[in-house]
Amino acid sequence: MYFKEPVPSGVFGLDRILDNIRLGDNVVWEITNIRDYKFFIKPFVESSIMGERKVVYVRFANHEPLIDNLAKIDIFHPDISSFEKFASSIYNMIDKNGKEVFYIFDCLSDLVNFWATDWMVANFFKITCPFLYIFDTVSYFAIYKHYHSFQTISSIQDTTQVMLEVLNYNNDYYIHPLKVYERHSPTMFLPHRYIKNGDFETVTSSYHVTHLSTSICSVIQNDIDKHIDYWDRLFMMAKRLVSKYGSEEYEKLFDRICSLMISRDPKIISLYKTYMKMEDLINIKERLIGTGFIGGKAAGVLLARKILEERLDFWNDISEQHDSFFIGSDVYYEYIIYNGWWDLFVSQKDPEGYYVFGEKLERLFLTGDFPEYIEEKFKLMLNYFGQYPIVIRSSSLLEDGFGNAFAGKYESFFSSISGSPEKRYKDFLNSLKRIYSSSMSREALIYRKERGLDRSEELMCVLVQRVSGNYHGDLYFPDMAGVGLSYNTYVWHEDINPYDGMIRLVLGLGTRAVNTNEGEHSKIISLSNPNLETDHDINEIRKYSQKFIDALQIDKAGKHAVPVNKVYSIIPPWLLDLVASRDFATERALESRKNRFEKILYLSFNGLINNTNTLDYLKAVLQTLEKYYEHPVDIEFTLNFISPEEPKINLVQCRPLQANSIIGNKQLSDDDIIENLSVILKVKGNFMGGSIFEKIDYLIYVPEDEFKKLSNSERYELARAIGAVNREFTKEDNCMMMLPGRVGTTTPSLGVPVSFSEINRMKAIVEMGFFESDFTPELSFGTHFFQDIVESGIFFIAADPKKASLNLDMFKNFVEKEIEFAMDLKKKIKNSIKIFDLSYRKVYLYANIKTQNAGIFTKR
Repeated sequence: MYFKEPVPSGVFGLDRILDNIRLGDNVVWEITNIRDYKFFIKPFVESSIMGERKVVYVRFANHEPLIDNLAKIDIFHPDISSFEKFASSIYNMIDKNGKEVFYIFDCLSDLVNFWATDWMVANFFKITCPFLYIFDTVSYFAIYKHYHSFQTISSIQDTTQVMLEVLNYNNDYYIHPLKVYERHSPTMFLPHRYIKNGDFETVTSSYHVTHLSTSICSVIQNDIDKHIDYWDRLFMMAKRLVSKYGSEEYEKLFDRICSLMISRDPKIISLYKTYMKMEDLINIKERLIGTGFIGGKAAGVLLARKILEERLDFWNDISEQHDSFFIGSDVYYEYIIYNGWWDLFVSQKDPEGYYVFGEKLERLFLTGDFPEYIEEKFKLMLNYFGQYPIVIRSSSLLEDGFGNAFAGKYESFFSSISGSPEKRYKDFLNSLKRIYSSSMSREALIYRKERGLDRSEELMCVLVQRVSGNYHGDLYFPDMAGVGLSYNTYVWHEDINPYDGMIRLVLGLGTRAVNTNEGEHSKIISLSNPNLETDHDINEIRKYSQKFIDALQIDKAGKHAVPVNKVYSIIPPWLLDLVASRDFATERALESRKNRFEKILYLSFNGLINNTNTLDYLKAVLQTLEKYYEHPVDIEFTLNFISPEEPKINLVQCRPLQANSIIGNKQLSDDDIIENLSVILKVKGNFMGGSIFEKIDYLIYVPEDEFKKLSNSERYELARAIGAVNREFTKEDNCMMMLPGRVGTTTPSLGVPVSFSEINRMKAIVEMGFFESDFTPELSFGTHFFQDIVESGIFFIAADPKKASLNLDMFKNFVEKEIEFAMDLKKKIKNSIKIFDLSYRKVYLYANIKTQNAGIFTKR
């Protein structure tokens, strides 16, 4: 028996049929007309008010109000613009109201007009109904009969305590209980006809039941297609409108689908309306698992490919077709709800729970399960890809848009596992969960908070791509890969036109083009002067050329670093000629020392630069995308060659370039500025951020001699301490940081292993090479660390002290500022951080992109 306290419905005949409504009951009314729902709401509200119960009307739909007299009830208007905002606002409202409050909800079926999917209506009910039950509420809901998919109706019925079918036939009301939790009688689940004075009579005659059912079933036959999900009905309508391009009906539906599946970024939506057509949206839907958004990364690459297809004559001849699937944003919600984490997800948006619950969700996301019907779709996708390697990439809603790149904040994983479908599926599922987990990583949360996005919806969508490349024995990798930027702010020579762009190129997977690696550099090529090296010393060029490639290995998870010497023997000779050059000096030295000849190669890409049209193609791609984006762009690509003369470009990512440089006096002159100031640091080239002239108020400096005294573990402690100092400042404090070695490295022998969040409040960063070593600082152009620096407007200098003008004695005249760190530090780590208060001194950061002079200067 169900022993919770009975609650009158206001219709005594209904109380008799159901053995009363009870505290905790969610009552779902399946209706054909909103007035039928309203008929039973009125007596319930009147009875509840008489019983001095608090009644809340949740008003969100477009239908007529359900309650005419609103004087004695509360009205709550939730934010209907998205599932998360709607569900979270109601969740928080219920929590605030507390126990034994009664709720009247508008018809839930109207929600599909905002979300376009039954699936999320069912999910809303699955998270709200149990929460209401816990608080001993009584809540009325309604859904339209024959309007939702069988799966949605079944899910709602499984979750609720009471479900009643309301029929209106020949002006008579019939109530047919479909579910009554823990209550039963011999006639409870038969139809009941409403008679006078609030009473019902049970329909016991088979003749009357058959006649009633047949009449109702005739409605089902007329509307049989309504039993599929509203999302699918939306695209059925889209297919019917393909031929009506330009019509008002076409344009409205196109806009609606874009706002539900592509983006909320108005600039991205505008570009889609310009270059995409309805059949493009239908094709995207055919490769979408679940519903909702495909995410910024997926939206960007599809848009860029369409622009090139229509605006670049030779694109179809040189391009590799896209072969991707998209896991929609609603799958992310489904994962959270299915595993019972919605309360944590809502609590994480509160300031006090932002990091605490974020950390907990980061761990939990690695442990969850997916519903069976989602898993079936995952398996069908993997069957399509077969044994070919795939890459599972984050494609969050905010990622790769205008203003926020989220570069490197979320995870991507390669899967080259071969063998049984079960084995491949397990590897895929593990990668997917790790991507979901990365949405709650501390680095991602800090990034969002710094940009005022901590209360915004950030949905994790996923892009699954076939890896572009070729098999070479048990290794798989593309011939080349890299990143390209249509505007080159790394102008290291006067013969470089920044508007021609640049690329950062590697042999093998492009992961080495977006990350710094110890002892090697990617190949940086200015597309206005490709043969212009960033370093004039051929020994330095050879020394820091690419030493390893990233490749996939059959039946092993993840990517693997393979020495280039092993790769030379397995790639075709003509490809070797494109990427490698002879190291004659080393050959001669080896022959002289060991009296034997050995052919020595290094990666120079000189064959590609001088003997193919590939760079011209890439330049045209970048300029075309910038022109039609009306904004500089950043792309990731692979290159595979059918022959040396026939490259195939696979565009795998495109996003607006985040280039918010700090701009001071636009009319800068070296004679006016530098000649009247004393030099603290002066460099020629090797900076990024455009022209600038800004006063510096604080300088954080780590001396090289103190840094070298630290062990590797102590250097990690130093990085955390620098993060603590960083948090003491804001961008408005005009604070600069000078650090020895490579900034942001993961190898402490190369420099300070800070994360971006530990230097993100700086106005400028100076990366200082070591005085007595061969280490050369490198602008990490094209890397994720670079993306963070550029989009945050941080000016950046890479200074080699053996080549730069440097006067560190100036620091003796500066006043040190004491800051209490929020952590216990060793004395020698504290001694390694100098903080100078320059607010009362005239110290300036200066750069002139035209003359390539930059540095730190002070008033004489």
